[in-house]
Amino acid sequence: SALANYLVKQMPWLKISVESCAVETLVYNRPEVLQECDLVISTTGDWTSDCIINAAKRTFESFPHVIFGWTEAYGIAGHALAVLRRGGCLSCGMSEFGVFDLRVTEWPEGRQPLLQTAGCNDLYQPYGITDVASTKAIIAELALDVLNRNVQESMLRTWIGDTTRLETCGGIVHSKWHAHVIPGKTDRKTFLQCWDVNPKCPLCN
Repeated sequence: SALANYLVKQMPWLKISVESCAVETLVYNRPEVLQECDLVISTTGDWTSDCIINAAKRTFESFPHVIFGWTEAYGIAGHALAVLRRGGCLSCGMSEFGVFDLRVTEWPEGRQPLLQTAGCNDLYQPYGITDVASTKAIIAELALDVLNRNVQESMLRTWIGDTTRLETCGGIVHSKWHAHVIPGKTDRKTFLQCWDVNPKCPLCN
């Protein structure tokens, strides 16, 4: 509701409908709300919610294209994954626990990239607007490309920022990115790749 109010103030000609409910309520009880959309963008970072949307995309006869967007620890890297009719789905690159296969950052066992709020049990990752600005940009650009039909199959876009910060925070660059990323030299880039079906994905096979 707050986002809707903000957008209307910025662009008063918009007509915005707000649905304040759990995503499973929309998908299973009111699927027409999502099916009437041109595009669904999920940036909740919630594995359970994303799984429900991803399964709907793969199993419903009629469902719009979906873009999943999320950041990695400290905003050092971010991803935008478009799931279309052709190509892979979100589950094609995730473990059953929601761990992304092509993650950029890696954290040694026992090194949790979360801080605890003083006086309570809330956990958070400290990063600012500049840390995630590029991730927001690749999500928005991918959305425009999907809507303009410049993208015809599932695609992953990954932004990698200042990876020299990883050493200070106690992390490292994941081994799958060693050939592409040298901290301080070949980072701060966007990488694009097709997102193929994983033969082991239960939703796509």
